[in-house]
This record gives sequence, structure tokens and C-alpha cells, in this order.
Amino acid sequence: MPQPKTVANFYRDITVLAFPATTDFRIPEIAGKAAFNTQHLQPKADWPAAPAGAAIAKDRVLDLTTKMQPDGKLAWDAPEGRWTIMRIGHTPTGKKNLPAPEAGMGFECDKLSKKAAEAAFDGLMGKLIADVGPRAGKTLVSRAEAVGKMKAALEARKNKDFVIIGRTDAIAAAGGGMDEAIARGKAFAEAGCDLVWAEFPSANLEQPRQFAQAMHQAFPQLPLYFNYSSNLKWSEAPATFEDIAGIGYQVMHVSLAAMRATMQAVWDYAVDLKARGAEAEIAFQQRLGSHPMGAFHEFAGFPAIKDLEAKYLPEELLQARYDGALGL
Repeated sequence: MPQPKTVANFYRDITVLAFPATTDFRIPEIAGKAAFNTQHLQPKADWPAAPAGAAIAKDRVLDLTTKMQPDGKLAWDAPEGRWTIMRIGHTPTGKKNLPAPEAGMGFECDKLSKKAAEAAFDGLMGKLIADVGPRAGKTLVSRAEAVGKMKAALEARKNKDFVIIGRTDAIAAAGGGMDEAIARGKAFAEAGCDLVWAEFPSANLEQPRQFAQAMHQAFPQLPLYFNYSSNLKWSEAPATFEDIAGIGYQVMHVSLAAMRATMQAVWDYAVDLKARGAEAEIAFQQRLGSHPMGAFHEFAGFPAIKDLEAKYLPEELLQARYDGALGL
């Protein structure tokens, strides 16, 4: 069988199909409907119906792919009648990537191929992201805008106990740096923020120390907030909570702590349940029985609710609600 037209000297067979020859009827404007070309299709109330015998039943389409020989010959005993055979393959469109310098010029990747798209992304953007590190995806709004938003939040505060934290990611953002982060932190403090939080790109405490010293020189009593980020490798720079407090931070949190602990616990339980079945659940119940979270209803405050009901609801209503109830 003749090989379809090839671009850039690349061709790969996809499939070979055969179906009984039919009439000369073709779906009107099929090229546009199949997106082979750009075409504006006017909506119509109806389209011409296919004549009898023009449509090909799905079960009449035969897959001959395995009967295609490496040399392009088709080894197939065709049934009686007239058959149409289609050799369908893959070849580039020839479209080049634009704009690009000469050294970076090449064919566009296949956007419908997950593997090709990932290779194209990893070959350029992936390398840039790796080089940039924590700065990837971070850009700065102007300092005036950042301070303005803090002032808006402070003005909108209705409860004096509602804490407003002035946060800046300027250290690791494109166009920022330590000096910009310090300037923004001071501006947030001057605006009236209760705490100031600077986000740091690594587990090294040198930058947090530098930021805290600069802030406390200008605002000695200002509490500083620290993010013990789960994205940073603290095992490589094992700073304790006491170390962080010692360089000037009064408030902190471990980011995503509850979510990560929950994810790990659920995963471990599911793996154990799949491996051991009922034994895993029985063992879990035994461990949970002596755990502070084991008494779920007590933890949720149900006994206190019952005490309130006993205090304020008629006795006959309580009896109707709980007499004969199981488990509570």
C-alpha cells in the first residue's frame, strides 16, 4: 500500500482500516466540521440526510493493522465485493515554534500528546523553574499597593481582638530582595499591623536573623511571625523552635501540619486495610480505644449538649428522644 505523504522524513503507521465501498455521498462541509481547515459553519435547521446505504455500520469496519507487513504490503484475503482501505499514519505538520532564536528553532511539539508536552515543558520551563527556585511564580505588586491593602484591612476591622498580619514575600520574589522585604515590613508596622511576617526561601536562619534585627531596630516591641514551612528542608538545617525564638520571632506555625499528618494517617490506614482486611480495623480500634481521640462523642462535646438538654427541655421530651436509643 502506498505510504501517506510524509513531512520532515518522519512517518509512523497508526492503523489500517477497511470497509465496504458505498455511494459517493459525503457529509456536507466535512472538512470544516472535522477541523481540517478553519471554517465558520452557519447554523441550519437541518442537514441533508444520508441516502440509504451511504452510512457504514461500525461492525463493518475491519481493523487490518496487524496484517500490514513491514515493507508496506497488506496480507489480507478480502471478502467478496468492493472495499475501501485506509492506511492512517502520523507525520509532523511541519509547523515551527515561533518566535525563537535560530539555535532554538524546531518543530512544534504535539500538544495532544502528554509525553511530548511534558518533554517540551521540562526542556525549557522546567529548567528555568529549577534555576529560579522559590522565586518561581512570584512577582511583586508595588509597595504602595501592598501597604494600601494593609491599611484597608485595618480600617475594615470591627473587633480589636482580630489580629492582622502584614506578610511579604518580597525576599524571594522577582524584583525584590531583603532590602525590599525590610522596607515593606516597616511600612506594614507603621500602618498599624499587629504582626509582621516575612516569607523565607530556605531553612537557613541567616535571612530570618537579618530581617528580625532590622525590624526590631525600628520597632523593638513589634511581634514577628515565622512560617516553619513544610516546603523547606529543615532536616538539612535543623533549627529548633527555640532557635527561631532566640533570633527574634514570637509567633510561628508549621505550615500544612494537620493536613499532612492526616494524609499520612489515612494513607497508612488504607494500605493496612487493603493488606490485612478486618485485622487492620480491629487493631486500629484497639489503638484508638486508649487514645485521647478515641472517645469521639466526648471530644465533640455531646455530653455537654445532653446536660443542656436536661437543664432546659421537659423530661418527657428527653425520655422520648433517648429511651431505647443505642450507642449514645
